[in-house]
Amino acid sequence: MSTIHGYVVDDNKWEVRGGNGQCNTAVKNGVTYFIKRMNSPKYPVSDHFDADYRRAKIAECDEWLRYRKRIAAALPGTGSGNIIKPLEYFREGPCFYEVTNLVDVDSIPYEEIWKESKQEKARLMMTVAMSLSQMHNCGIVHGDLDPGNILISRSKNGHLITKMIDFTDAFFRMEIPDAIMSKDAWWSPEVAVYTKLKDQKKLDWRKQITTKADIFSLGLIFHQYCTKGAVFPKHSGNYPWNELIKGGVLKADSSIEPEFQELINSMLALEPDDRPEMAEIHQKLRDIAEGKKPEPPVTPPTPPKPEPVKKTGEVQPGPKKSSAGKSVVSAQRHEKNPKKVVLKYDDGTQQIMDFNLAKNLGLIKVD
Repeated sequence: MSTIHGYVVDDNKWEVRGGNGQCNTAVKNGVTYFIKRMNSPKYPVSDHFDADYRRAKIAECDEWLRYRKRIAAALPGTGSGNIIKPLEYFREGPCFYEVTNLVDVDSIPYEEIWKESKQEKARLMMTVAMSLSQMHNCGIVHGDLDPGNILISRSKNGHLITKMIDFTDAFFRMEIPDAIMSKDAWWSPEVAVYTKLKDQKKLDWRKQITTKADIFSLGLIFHQYCTKGAVFPKHSGNYPWNELIKGGVLKADSSIEPEFQELINSMLALEPDDRPEMAEIHQKLRDIAEGKKPEPPVTPPTPPKPEPVKKTGEVQPGPKKSSAGKSVVSAQRHEKNPKKVVLKYDDGTQQIMDFNLAKNLGLIKVD
């Protein structure tokens, strides 16, 4: 056992989870917490480092710590509801640590969710959508959505509930990091492009990264909730985003309920702007949970066809001149609108005028 910043941990129980840290439980003042030791950044505590290198690394670490604290402060909730946000960041020696409340539940495997009723799946997805909507309203992108970061349990009344965890890679919508350290299987197409092409300075790929990246990842998760084996939509590449980048389309599996198919397909659109907002997703899930049938599309009434203007004869130039003193040298009815007449003047100009107006002004006559 050892004490880190007042937290007592068992040094033999550190476990590797994800790509940027080891996890453990820690006890402080009789309360058990979840603690994560980051692999990076590392604070240069050794005196053997070059002075310039040490200053640069310290500045990098300080910036990272300030940013993580800003994210934690901006995340909604207290850290004990549906969003298990970080409670504290600190450094001990060369390592940085993140502390959150311990979620002490028997998590239901996401591979089993497909067995639940349509209404129960919709209620489950609603809790996820609500959490993500609250984050997006704060201008924060989760950045690392996958089924492992959404813990599922069952409440006392039997309904499925969720808790969203792991905000180590969350970022502000207007402050895109140099690297998005999410799992590539759940990447959106724009995150994939940004990650692979961000060093190409010709285009500002950061502009493509929005909260809609989370929408795409969530669409994949919803697809996994709804399919036996928790599979992705059918794709020919290594990952779903490969299919879109090479010009294909992702379609929800036909075994999924039609209401979910429609929603998931919209969430997996290639263009971020074509994906729905979280509020729209939440409302559609509410309608499914409450058994509401979608409203049939409203067909606008067919406007009555305008009565055709009868042609009364050949149109000829009239005896009068225009207000500008120009004489009409030729006149003919408009090809597409018989209520109009095309006038050509003696100075070579042309004008389209209402037929009756031109007649009343004496600019034309009808034989």
